[in-house]
Amino acid sequence: MFNPFDVFQRSSKSRFVPSGPGTHSQVQAVIELLPDGMIVGANDAMLHLAGYGLTELAGQHHRMLVPPALRENPAYDAFWQGLAEGRGDSGHYALMTHGGGECWVQGGYVPVTDRRGKVVRVVGYLMDITEQRRRQNDLEGRLAAIGKSQGVVEFGLDGTVLRANENFLDVMGYRDHEVVGRHHRLFVDPALHETPEYRAFWDKLGQGAYDAGQYRRIGKNGREVWIQASYNPVLDENGRAFKVIEVASDVTQRARDMDGVMQELRRSVEEMHDIMVHIRQAASGQADGIAKGDGAPRDLM
Repeated sequence: MFNPFDVFQRSSKSRFVPSGPGTHSQVQAVIELLPDGMIVGANDAMLHLAGYGLTELAGQHHRMLVPPALRENPAYDAFWQGLAEGRGDSGHYALMTHGGGECWVQGGYVPVTDRRGKVVRVVGYLMDITEQRRRQNDLEGRLAAIGKSQGVVEFGLDGTVLRANENFLDVMGYRDHEVVGRHHRLFVDPALHETPEYRAFWDKLGQGAYDAGQYRRIGKNGREVWIQASYNPVLDENGRAFKVIEVASDVTQRARDMDGVMQELRRSVEEMHDIMVHIRQAASGQADGIAKGDGAPRDLM
């Protein structure tokens, strides 16, 4: 019968830690604790992640791996109370490493009970997501900076609005509760909703391809809005798109000015065409007169 705790009684060449450089980030870290939070074991991946040896961890409370700001937080006490009562916990966790560094892990803590249903151990199964977290923080920082001057919208791959910043909402004339949960087609001319081009636009984004350009959009109450925008798929660690971020600038006035210039240019071309028609007609009339002798040359001297 499989014993979930025997992983801590194996040698350092356990199957949980494949040999070779660069493998620790791809291995599940496992830590075994008593219901009161005391550490009784950890596999090599966990030790590498935390930066400790097993003798340094064993017998210490789990809080030594928790950032100081969280140790006295009521939520941390509730976390352990829930585990001791048999309720598992999962999510993203900040861990403090040897020397005071910080890493982030994703996973869960699973209570293990005896035959009478009493919790006798807690096993944490964790995966290092520090690099992904850093990339996410970097992305959010950049978006925050961009969002101070431009509209930013996040969409699910199905086109549903996840969130939008104030700049975008102001340009389109909506409030947050009016757009979150709605499809992107809210901002698109209804005549385009079912077109192959619009479906291809979202298919392209779903495949991780970028799209940028100038787009005609429809604001609240049917108001025409022109934006210069880019649609940027965000990829997960496997290279698959999981959401799309639109960054947009309002260029409505510029588009209207350009439209005015184009209309003026068209009028000028039409006027020039009319003038050329009159010139050709006049020239044709003179040619006819000369051919009939009406315009024969005379000696003016």
